[in-house]
Amino acid sequence: AIAALAAAREQYGADVVALHVQAMPIPDASMPVMGDLGLGTAAADTEPIHQEQLSKLAETLQTEGVSCRTDLRRGVINDTVLAAADEHNADLIVLG
Repeated sequence: AIAALAAAREQYGADVVALHVQAMPIPDASMPVMGDLGLGTAAADTEPIHQEQLSKLAETLQTEGVSCRTDLRRGVINDTVLAAADEHNADLIVLG
């Protein structure tokens, strides 16, 4: 995969953006709720982990000659991926 990114970068001048989307928890409206749900707490706790993983990926790509920017977001996954692709003017989205 790294070789394919390097080739695309060299041949087309492609920019690589590594995106990770943290899914927002969706409360179950059918269940009774008492007190604070604490929504967002778990996602906030994992943000440094995801940022570190993105940074390590970018470093790995950089050592292989592929410059890479990182983007960490929260939201509904499909909507957030499409919004990021639009903002980054992406021509190709690779999921994995």
